[in-house]
Amino acid sequence: MTNYGYYNLTINKSAGTATTGGNITIGYNLTLTTGTLNIAANSIDGSATGAVTLGSGSLLRIAAANFPSNYASVSIASSSTVGKEANSSGLTVY
Repeated sequence: MTNYGYYNLTINKSAGTATTGGNITIGYNLTLTTGTLNIAANSIDGSATGAVTLGSGSLLRIAAANFPSNYASVSIASSSTVGKEANSSGLTVY
């Protein structure tokens, strides 16, 4: 049996930034309803059955190629952003 840190994780932060303090394992869904989630150089790993959902106006900040992995589906609202840290001067959006 796998021990998941969270079954579902929902971030709904209208101000400021939620930042992971380490690697996270999620048993089902990762949802960023609103606000900013900075996973920095950490990882977010799913169970191959859940979904990653980025809501309207949300921002997911990653470092390099660590977009949340091992999910059955990904849904990114057209007005949301995924950005990676380019260097200490800011955010490179791709």
